[in-house]
Amino acid sequence: EVREQRQARSTNFIQARCAMQQEHDPVEQDVAEGRVDLEMTETVPHFFSKNVPTPGDALSESATDRHHAGSASGDSQSSIGIWDRFLARGVATSESGFGDGGSPASCWTAVTDTSRSFLRDLRRKAVVTVQHPDIWLSGLFVLLVLLGVSVGTLVAWSEEAKNTMRVNAQGMAEEVSTAMSHRLDVVLVPLLTMRNYVKQLSGFRELSSLVGERGVAGSAPAADGAKGLSHRNMTGVFDKAVTDLFNEIAHDIRSTNGFDDIVMNIQLAPKAAVSMIYPLKETKVLTNGKVIVQDNTGAIGHDLLNDPNRVAIAIATVPAPGVVTAGPLNLVQGGVVKSLIARLPINFPGQSMTVLGKNYECWGFAVVILNWEQLIEQVGIYQRFESAGMLFSLTRTDSVKQTDGTFKDKVSIIAESKAITASGGNVTLPDDKLTFALNTTNNEWVMAVGYPHGFTVDWLPWSLALVIVGSVVITILIIVALVNRKEHQLLLYRMMPRKAIAKLQKGESVIEKYDQVTIFFSD
Repeated sequence: EVREQRQARSTNFIQARCAMQQEHDPVEQDVAEGRVDLEMTETVPHFFSKNVPTPGDALSESATDRHHAGSASGDSQSSIGIWDRFLARGVATSESGFGDGGSPASCWTAVTDTSRSFLRDLRRKAVVTVQHPDIWLSGLFVLLVLLGVSVGTLVAWSEEAKNTMRVNAQGMAEEVSTAMSHRLDVVLVPLLTMRNYVKQLSGFRELSSLVGERGVAGSAPAADGAKGLSHRNMTGVFDKAVTDLFNEIAHDIRSTNGFDDIVMNIQLAPKAAVSMIYPLKETKVLTNGKVIVQDNTGAIGHDLLNDPNRVAIAIATVPAPGVVTAGPLNLVQGGVVKSLIARLPINFPGQSMTVLGKNYECWGFAVVILNWEQLIEQVGIYQRFESAGMLFSLTRTDSVKQTDGTFKDKVSIIAESKAITASGGNVTLPDDKLTFALNTTNNEWVMAVGYPHGFTVDWLPWSLALVIVGSVVITILIIVALVNRKEHQLLLYRMMPRKAIAKLQKGESVIEKYDQVTIFFSD
């Protein structure tokens, strides 16, 4: 009777399990409903009753051996209770999820089951990792190696990129310096020409003696009024024929070689006092469409050695072997907003000029006024730096005479990137900018060059982040692989003797013989 009850419950259990796949497997559904006879109701009880002891039998026998007490009926009742509870769990699961009255498991159930399984697996792997230090030490070593190599490589690449940026900045500064010097050499040709005319023509040579030293009897007197300190009165000093000759020569020089847009006027300054200017007045339309209006009458008689704003550069010009530049400056006569003043001392025997108590064989100066904006536009300084993504600032240091007679250096910005000018101070050159002395006529210009964000590479931060994340991911994968290998090894040790495993790992086969069985191990 006990066996028949077990067979009936076993049959119910198998039928319930078959019903689990009734919506996915029509054959299983037919078997469960009896339409296909696979002798399920006979084979299963026969299997449990004859071939293999049922779980209830095994539990009953185990209980009998442990307690050594109780009758057969007591053992049977105990077995039925345990087996009933097992079947009850199976049937309950079937009825709640897969039974005749239930529905397939929901997506949420699948997700939660998968999550629980993943967390269990993760906890197990964590325990294995902690229990076997060789695993996490190996992972730590791999992480350090990956970070060291990858970060070191990125830093080396970034330094190489920075050096390339510095080389490019230096090359750009040298390129602009060369272009500026070349253009200045061209536009300063009128100075050399005028110096030759002064030396060759007696009418020009006599201008120095006609102007004379300031304050000496027979010399051009100081101007009246407020200009008395910085100007001299040139009225009636020169013959008109000499003035007309100067205008003719200056016109020919200025109209040749494309000097019209850059060379605004040409001057002669015997004894460092501006005496002749061409053109004296002019309204001119430049090739870029800009209109320049000149009225240079205010510059006639300008005494460069006595103007506090010009005296320092004038003093430096007298003994200079070549051209000396000043500016860009706002001219006393107005006109061009920013002008570059270039002066060439005209020195030859028989002439005399006293500066700071020292006498020089100097006649005076040949002077040209250059349109600074046109000059740098022809050089293309703005376009060059903008196309290279760089910022620049071009400065000049001038010595300015103070009221107490001393001189003080004044640094003036003569050109800078349009982005800096337009920002109103929000955009500046970085602290790591490079500075270069430009090879100009008297080498007093300094150019600072840099990039908006300094000599840095914008790809380094996110590259480092990717490298760190990648190194961590690779390390985790390696640790997972080591954990899996360790789990397999532990499982193998639980399944097989260590001696057999050691031989199998060497490629050997192992045969263990006993009285009633022979075990053959092979990889």
